[in-house]
Amino acid sequence: MKSLAGSNTKAGKEWPANTTRSGPSRFLGRNGPDCEDHVPRDPYAKIVDDAIEANADLNVRLPSGPSHYVFSGEKQFRKAMEGAGFDGGSMIFELRTVEWSVPTARYPFDAELNAGVRTAGLLSRQTAEVLEKIRAAIEKDVHRYAKDGSFVIPKSAYRGGGYERKGVQRRPRRRRGTI
Repeated sequence: MKSLAGSNTKAGKEWPANTTRSGPSRFLGRNGPDCEDHVPRDPYAKIVDDAIEANADLNVRLPSGPSHYVFSGEKQFRKAMEGAGFDGGSMIFELRTVEWSVPTARYPFDAELNAGVRTAGLLSRQTAEVLEKIRAAIEKDVHRYAKDGSFVIPKSAYRGGGYERKGVQRRPRRRRGTI
């Protein structure tokens, strides 16, 4: 089963699983891009996937896109990093789990519907009745994570980073507001 959850959602305090961020960052003391990708047993992804599988019309037409698992393994991540001009030998790859605190049980559904990419595309092609069933199923599962007036959902992601290879020519970055 491919996970549909968390596709580039930025609605919460943490970036959810299955998102990709690039650009300079500090990860485990190393400069370079970092990424987060879907973890098959991620509790958040399971909540969304289960609701969609149980209720959605999965036969809707969606544009093609890259695999949900582009960076889900060390080998795939190393290959992508090396292809982007990074030293594969300097790479660090690990599993991290964060707690995503959301104010309401509905919040994850709204995040997927309004701030996601793949999941939002699938949800936008559902009927109002189906959307209501998916929302209710997500809310029901999110209630298991109630804590101190909010909901704290565990989210797991693979994180990786590395150093750029010396001598690699990269396009200079444009400054914002310039042409």
